[in-house]
Amino acid sequence: MQQPRPTRSTAARPKQPRPPRRLTHSELRRRRRRRNLLMVLLGLLVVGIGVALSLTVLFKVDTFRIENMDGSTPADTGIYTEDAILGALGVPVGENMFQFSAAQKEKSMVVSLPYLERVEIRRRLPSTLVIRVEPAVETWCAQSDSGWLTLSDGLKIMAINEEQPQGLPALLGLDIEAPVAGYYMKLAAPSSTATPAPAASGVSTAQSTSSSSSSSSSGSSQSEHDPMDDVERLLELLWTYELKEDCTSIQFGDSNELYFIYQNRAKILLGTFNNLDYKIKFAAYLLHNEDGKGIGDTEQGTLDVSHQLEDGSLRPTWSPGSITTADSGESGTDQTGTAGEGDTGQAGENDQTSGENGSQTGTNEGGDQTDSGEGGGTTGQTDEGGTTATPEPTAEPAA
Repeated sequence: MQQPRPTRSTAARPKQPRPPRRLTHSELRRRRRRRNLLMVLLGLLVVGIGVALSLTVLFKVDTFRIENMDGSTPADTGIYTEDAILGALGVPVGENMFQFSAAQKEKSMVVSLPYLERVEIRRRLPSTLVIRVEPAVETWCAQSDSGWLTLSDGLKIMAINEEQPQGLPALLGLDIEAPVAGYYMKLAAPSSTATPAPAASGVSTAQSTSSSSSSSSSGSSQSEHDPMDDVERLLELLWTYELKEDCTSIQFGDSNELYFIYQNRAKILLGTFNNLDYKIKFAAYLLHNEDGKGIGDTEQGTLDVSHQLEDGSLRPTWSPGSITTADSGESGTDQTGTAGEGDTGQAGENDQTSGENGSQTGTNEGGDQTDSGEGGGTTGQTDEGGTTATPEPTAEPAA
């Protein structure tokens, strides 16, 4: 008997799982890009929500604090009250701290409050607005076409009046451009066709010609020069060498005949702005007279520190006599004495002339300087033989 054949099962065999297909480099890059883009969008969404909350719900101003520049209190607000400062600020309680520009507020407050030198605004989260102020101090005055300007130490225009402010040193001869209270003083730009300044006394013709040619070749750079830089440099030097407190006026009218009045008794001729630091340092040494070799505390006259020799040193001269702020700079006396520090020595081949007081005047060989031993002079020195000795012209002032 034949055995039946086993029947094959028709059930499908389970398929073996295929291994995952490896992604290509391009597919991987696309996936990374989509993921990065999604992260950026989520980040922007979070930032947008934060900005919206900070501008609508959070960081509203509810406290104002007025401080000095160093953060101390109570603040010195000058002539203004704290309410006046907050009024100029113009930020009401409840306004968001980030809905205005602090820099723009500072600029507007400095202009609207002329008697404040500086204003700084700081945000102190979550809800305090700090206003730091520095009052302006009346330091200078200046004459302009609009009237007399009262200026701060930083040359900010604090007020404009018809009468000259009393007790303030005057800045004269400046070409001031449209002065407005609350703004800083600005000078008109010099003309590009201005004639080059002549050489200072003692400077050779070759040096003068060389400087003139270099000036003409650099006309564009000169036209960009801000004359306020020279003014600020001079005022800073007067502070540095302790001459500002006794300075009565400064004449800027002619850049070649710059001078200032000291204690209403001495005119200090500076010439040009060249070598200004050394000129004022030498003038301060002679005027302070700490070692007795300078100008007496009661002497009146003109001190000329504008003479510059070929080697760059100075030869200061002192001309006794009364002065006024309207002086042209020329000495009103017939005799001129040299003021300076250093060893004394007889000038070579001097012509000695007897004066009215029995003193003798020595003239050096070059003829550009005259030394006087007049009785009223304080800087002339006389040796035992009765002749006037000339102080060393290139002596350095005391440190």
